[in-house]
Amino acid sequence: MTTPSIEMIQAQIETVEPERLREHLARLSVVRNQLLNPRAIRQVTASIADAFERAGLPVHRESFHWWASGWRRHDNLIATLPRGGAADAERVIIGAHYDTVPFSPGADDNASGVAALLEVARVCAAAPSPPTRRVEFIAFGMEEEGCVGSRRHAARLARRRAPVAAMVSLECIGYTDRRPQSQRTVPGLPIAVPDRGTFVGVIGNPPAKSVMAVLERAARLAAPQLETVMLLLKDDGRSLPATRLSDHAPFWDHGYPALLLTDTAFLRNPHYHQPHDRPETLDLDFMTQITRSMAAFVLMLAFGDSSGPGAQP
Repeated sequence: MTTPSIEMIQAQIETVEPERLREHLARLSVVRNQLLNPRAIRQVTASIADAFERAGLPVHRESFHWWASGWRRHDNLIATLPRGGAADAERVIIGAHYDTVPFSPGADDNASGVAALLEVARVCAAAPSPPTRRVEFIAFGMEEEGCVGSRRHAARLARRRAPVAAMVSLECIGYTDRRPQSQRTVPGLPIAVPDRGTFVGVIGNPPAKSVMAVLERAARLAAPQLETVMLLLKDDGRSLPATRLSDHAPFWDHGYPALLLTDTAFLRNPHYHQPHDRPETLDLDFMTQITRSMAAFVLMLAFGDSSGPGAQP
């Protein structure tokens, strides 16, 4: 697969601004729970849509209703890079959920992912050449209620037999802990992981093998100091349920190549799902390195020759 020049990629990732990440975190870190605080959800979705639009990306609200909320309307916010592929073209999807559990402001879970999503979208929208694939940045709703928004979206793509080159879920990407033994693991994990919580985990399904290789190259280029731990699962995570707890899982279920990018959440972060999951607990430099890596990944995968990795159910 032909990729854009290294010079173009480096020029774009240099425009990642940590201060923008900080501002997004501050704006998003409120209790964003559809059942407990629907007003905050409306404010946050408006803020996300505004950030996409200020970057020059048109936004589509993919609405759905959910029985447990009294069939209240909820939204996935989909921002598409201009000048890319048509609606039926092979697409690259970067997603992050914007809701929280009750009573948690959710800085790591998952304002961190949304902040990176918005910054990657802004950086890629400013690229000097158009993408060769369709690129969608999606803020998913209702993840905390069973990945409702991403399940609806993945099912719609599968019904239309829409081709997907890659999907990446940004899920809790802001917390580090440099103390020995700060990193826990789950029984049955087929690889060893460092005992300090300073790495980012990347977990993929078998169709995502080549996509994972692109992400690994992007991280080496954009953030050489970022430690990554890669895990390719053979059974879509069914033998390790802890690997299926985010918006990538519905894409796995439809056979699409998808990755989870995470700081490992509750295996590291004591603030997970707590009222004290606040921005001041996060590592902005770690988030910046991940954001740079994701921007390089999108540029490599979606701005080069479109004959690279992809899948169609």
